[in-house]
Amino acid sequence: LFFGKQFHHLYYLLPYVRESVTKEVLYLDKEPTMLDEIKKKFPDINPIFISRENPKKVIEYLSKFSVFLISNNESYLIKGILPLLQHQYITAYVVHGTPQKFISEKSYMNSLWFFNDVTVFPGSKDIVQFKRLNGIEEKGSKELKINYEGKDALLLKSGNLRIKNYLSANNENVIEEIKSQIDLSKPTLLYTPTFENKLLSSYKEYSSIKFFIQLFNSLKTPSYFNWIIKVHPNVESNNPQLWGSLVSLKEEYCKKGVNIILEAYQEYLPFMEVADALISDRTTAAFDFLYFNKPIFFLDNTNECPLKIDFDKDIMNSFWLYQAGTVIR
Repeated sequence: LFFGKQFHHLYYLLPYVRESVTKEVLYLDKEPTMLDEIKKKFPDINPIFISRENPKKVIEYLSKFSVFLISNNESYLIKGILPLLQHQYITAYVVHGTPQKFISEKSYMNSLWFFNDVTVFPGSKDIVQFKRLNGIEEKGSKELKINYEGKDALLLKSGNLRIKNYLSANNENVIEEIKSQIDLSKPTLLYTPTFENKLLSSYKEYSSIKFFIQLFNSLKTPSYFNWIIKVHPNVESNNPQLWGSLVSLKEEYCKKGVNIILEAYQEYLPFMEVADALISDRTTAAFDFLYFNKPIFFLDNTNECPLKIDFDKDIMNSFWLYQAGTVIR
């Protein structure tokens, strides 16, 4: 199941959907605004749209299943729909992205599993960090059975199924489509910032977009590169002013002959395959880009990243991955 404009959550559910018998995925929203796009991008799955304003129909559909895979703890489902079901069921939360980028937020990490029977993390490091956050003895890192305030839950490690699913597919058409929009004689830089997560208790502006715009405007020869700016979908949907700044940037520099692709909803993995290097911030994209074995430039727009991290001792540091070389501030 996934909700509304959270299109990127579907990428984490696809490996499971494709292994199911019916290949169905429930798409909940007020209107089916993304349905055609889903069918176009994923012709091998079967998206089922039901309006969230019709809870009776949602309950009727869910009553056919005993296991629900979700990638977002949407209160509409967790608090509004599931308690009304009359049969036994299991909810499995497939973590989207990399929660450890906000490891300092204990409440954020714990909320990933609290409402569900099973939580599927991409890597053992997530489970190790969860144990340390909650004072749990560290024995093994493949799975963890926990009980919190009387609720039993299971934490599992799956590996990065999103990457495995992408690399095993035929992506030739989408790759050629991207290449048709750039100058292949020039190197290509991909910029993938996170969005401004104001739900975190110690909110800081982790998104580097404003910093990136300043850097871009200071470049003497931006036309030396092809630029792909792939933002988090929440930027376009939740922050129209910031999105507008990027649209204006693209329009201004395209008139000057600079190749810029600006995208919010398309999967970023094909862009990673085409790009020569990644410019990023505190986002999951940097983890996924490691599979392509290309350079990563981290923008430390909050001036918080340590200049030196011990990768054995500092596993609880939120900048554990991002500080692997020179810090750009």
